[in-house]
Amino acid sequence: MLLQMRYPAHPMPSWDDGITYEFAVPGQYGEAFTPVEELAPRLFAELGETLFFYARLSADKKTELLKSVETAATKLEQRLEQQAAEAAKQTKGGD
Repeated sequence: MLLQMRYPAHPMPSWDDGITYEFAVPGQYGEAFTPVEELAPRLFAELGETLFFYARLSADKKTELLKSVETAATKLEQRLEQQAAEAAKQTKGGD
């Protein structure tokens, strides 16, 4: 995911409302400003937010949010698999 992140040709002014999500692993860094497309950065951010709220809930309410955590994780997994397949196709010279 980090290897595919690019800075926009026309960056958004810094005064626009929104959230900047930062993604990092040793040696790699990327950010997405309020991602709107259903791409991995947005799905990863949604999963992170869901986990944040899940961690703060009392034990009796966690069951209710667990389905949302599972749904967000599944959507991210599916999108990452789709992106990997598309990248493999491009590497092989496919459409």
